[in-house]
Amino acid sequence: MKVLTIVALMIATLVFGDDKVDTKANANVKANAKVKVKGKNSFKWHQAQEGLTKASKMFAKAKAQHQQSVKMKQEAQARFQAIGQAIQKAKSKEKQQMLIAQRTKVEEQFKHSQQLETQSKTQIKKAKSLTAHCHHMEGEYYYDNQKYTEAFKKFETSKSVSTHKEIHKTHYFMGKVYEQKKQYKEAKHCYEQALKIKPNFKLASSALTSVKSILGIDVKVDLDLFGG
Repeated sequence: MKVLTIVALMIATLVFGDDKVDTKANANVKANAKVKVKGKNSFKWHQAQEGLTKASKMFAKAKAQHQQSVKMKQEAQARFQAIGQAIQKAKSKEKQQMLIAQRTKVEEQFKHSQQLETQSKTQIKKAKSLTAHCHHMEGEYYYDNQKYTEAFKKFETSKSVSTHKEIHKTHYFMGKVYEQKKQYKEAKHCYEQALKIKPNFKLASSALTSVKSILGIDVKVDLDLFGG
């Protein structure tokens, strides 16, 4: 499977600090953004590329915040330890009070580093969700143009990247691709997954009814499980 997601690349960069990985990820985003596709609903593809570019920038910002928080935390820990030793050796109360005041500032620095770390994690979460949504949009573009193999790869990538807010649609479209391949049992499973996430998802409910009819399954009994 020749699909290398932006998220996987950026997360690897964030965790391992691999500049080569970072460069490759950005290159992939920029290259895809320049591709001008044609066909039905091509706007979905172009919107996806715009989103991936935005997600790439979000990851870059998160990486910078993460690196800054690590550096600040290490510096604060080293200074805190040094000040603690200095307090023990201080011969006057005035000197001790001055060192305690310095330690308080170091504690504030440490707290700030934690805030930066939290912000970077939030950025990563948002970028993952956006990236997953964009891969889904790419999948819809391929599906609309009857390129089912490419569509399925994009939907799989979307699903594996993150549990984004429209993940139920991803399961639904994967089911539609399976139907095109006449793999009705697999399609049924995808529609069921979509309905577990969003029980009132009418498209999935209708598709599940249809595929169960093909498989000869008692539709009424099974749909009750999903509130259908």
